[in-house]
Amino acid sequence: MAAKHMIGPLSRRHDVLVEVSQALHRLDKGYPFSELFGTANNDEIVPRLAGAWLDLLLRHKVDDRGRCSLCRPPRPKRRLRIPWPAGKSPCSILKTTAFFAYASPDIVWARLLPRIGIRRSLDEIRAHLANSAATHDFAGTIPIPVQADRSGRHAKPHKHITA
Repeated sequence: MAAKHMIGPLSRRHDVLVEVSQALHRLDKGYPFSELFGTANNDEIVPRLAGAWLDLLLRHKVDDRGRCSLCRPPRPKRRLRIPWPAGKSPCSILKTTAFFAYASPDIVWARLLPRIGIRRSLDEIRAHLANSAATHDFAGTIPIPVQADRSGRHAKPHKHITA
């Protein structure tokens, strides 16, 4: 197998998707977290994920309406007589990031599981999380928030990072 830096972009994307999908499958089955991106050390994994997330957010600079110039819809192949928007469009990176940052864990799992081929109802996900938290079978023990709290983990923070 070629060195990691010699792999093409499609292969690299596929490898990362497979590795993340396998890690989510292991977490869903209640196995202890073992390895991601070649390491089991959270001091290496968290900065890698946070760094990718931060880089995407800094590249997709948004205005006060949540629009960025990188997320413009593609121009149609056939020229139409209607004018095509040349400016900014709602930023899909910001929308996705905000969802995964502020949604409750049960809703996050409800969005993630179908993407890795697991079909489960929201009630089943909530029962699974509650059972896992009660028995401490779930790696990392993800708590289910009882109610929305303006100072809790899922409260929207004020502007911390400016770019």
